[in-house]
Amino acid sequence: MTIERYSELTGLSIDTINDMLADGRLIRHRLRKDKKREKVMINIAAMTVDALSECNLNLN
Repeated sequence: MTIERYSELTGLSIDTINDMLADGRLIRHRLRKDKKREKVMINIAAMTVDALSECNLNLN
């Protein structure tokens, strides 16, 4: 999910989201567009798996 979309859904500012990405509170995935630019995405799937693993929830 893009930083902009995450901001829309959560109501958090882009600066706050960037701070959370920098200190590891949000999991990022980087998509390379070319050698000079890359797109940072928030990895919602990894965050969901991480949250569920801490709940001792069994999905069988």
